[in-house]
Amino acid sequence: MIIAAFGESLGNVLVNIFATIGAGALGYFATIGGLWLLGKFALNKHLPKPAVRVVATVAGVLVAVFVAGLLFDGTGKGSGGGFGLWGKAWAGIFGSEKKDDNPPQVEPNPKPPATETQPPQTRKTDRENNATASPSADALRILMLGSDRVKKIGTETAYYQVQPSGEAHTFEGLKSVIRDRMNGKPPLRGIVIVIEDGSVSRELFVVKRLEEFAKDQRLAVTHELPKIRD
Repeated sequence: MIIAAFGESLGNVLVNIFATIGAGALGYFATIGGLWLLGKFALNKHLPKPAVRVVATVAGVLVAVFVAGLLFDGTGKGSGGGFGLWGKAWAGIFGSEKKDDNPPQVEPNPKPPATETQPPQTRKTDRENNATASPSADALRILMLGSDRVKKIGTETAYYQVQPSGEAHTFEGLKSVIRDRMNGKPPLRGIVIVIEDGSVSRELFVVKRLEEFAKDQRLAVTHELPKIRD
């Protein structure tokens, strides 16, 4: 069907091109004949041939342009009929271009499309900031030590106590423990940072660097804070 439509369109273009050329030739020879008759019967003399050819050529070109304007629609494609480009020009000047008698109906105040409402999902940041979240079986509880409970291991300070074993670790030692648990079965999914009355402040860098490390490992981070006494 595409080939047939292309062939039909090409055929219309060729027919219109030949019609335009024929109209120009007809205008050329008709002008020559008219000028010959004018010189013979009206002026009683022969007109100069160069002048006759120039006038005939201009007339032929004008006739060809006029016919092309009738046959082509201004897009380079033969319309196969109608008034083509001149019909559009006429409509633009006198406002006689045909309008659609059935314009599309626009519904006033269209309603927005209905969307399926889904329950909100808990984001990772919500889990990280949730201080009352209950630890799961695949989460590692880490108690932050402080004051006299902080231990020295070599030249480094051990602020982190893994529960329930109670073993204290430096930051580098704790990272090794976390990586081992991540590769275990079941793999580690998150950590619980426990802050008690005797622990260091949650705002200290020893807590912040643990949070950043856990986030880099894509682990969920929750906090267990001391209960407020009445």
